[in-house]
Amino acid sequence: MTTLVTTGRVQVLGVPGDRHEEVLTPGALDFIARLDAAFAARRFDLLTERRRRSALLRGGTPLDFSRATKPIRADPDWQVARPAPASPTGGWRSPARPSGGWRSTPSTPGPRCGWRTSRTPPRPPGRTSSRAS
Repeated sequence: MTTLVTTGRVQVLGVPGDRHEEVLTPGALDFIARLDAAFAARRFDLLTERRRRSALLRGGTPLDFSRATKPIRADPDWQVARPAPASPTGGWRSPARPSGGWRSTPSTPGPRCGWRTSRTPPRPPGRTSSRAS
């Protein structure tokens, strides 16, 4: 069942949830109304631009960065760090683990945690924890 809650400038349409009255207080709804009054025009402009851009992309225009941000992207002071080197297996390689991961071979134990994977070696009898004693 759909209900309508009106407080001043805001209407809430929909089925009330478990904590509807606790969350959607008159003060909260007034705050939403003030946000809408302050940002409605900008939100409308952004949604209009999104529809325009979506139509261009559907028409075959390639996806690219905005021309307006070209000077920022060209500025060497705004460049990000180079990507981390790849491991031989294609994943990220930590300097602390040059083999590229938790296990370099199936016989190497995995991380010290409570779960097991298909490559985690079985625990010896009598061990209840994966931590070494």
